[in-house]
Amino acid sequence: MNFKEIEQQIHNLHVRVKELATKRDGIIRQAGSEEQKLQEAYARLSDLGTPDAAKLSTDALEELNNQLQEQLVTAVAELTAKVEEGERLLAKA
Repeated sequence: MNFKEIEQQIHNLHVRVKELATKRDGIIRQAGSEEQKLQEAYARLSDLGTPDAAKLSTDALEELNNQLQEQLVTAVAELTAKVEEGERLLAKA
């Protein structure tokens, strides 16, 4: 193998290392972003009355999600009924 071939191999390796570093930096940024989203979600759960959400298991968080969705569906149904009742009352006036 001559000097030019070795030089080309080193150049190719350098390019590959740069690509790996770029991907690594992207993964680190993405992980930081995901961690921030997680902290924001825990803060929201705390605001909703679940102060120790970070200590809950995945199954417990799924159950909490299901409960909150059920509560939301019920609240929306009640609100819809009230709006419809108001619309009926105003239609009679």
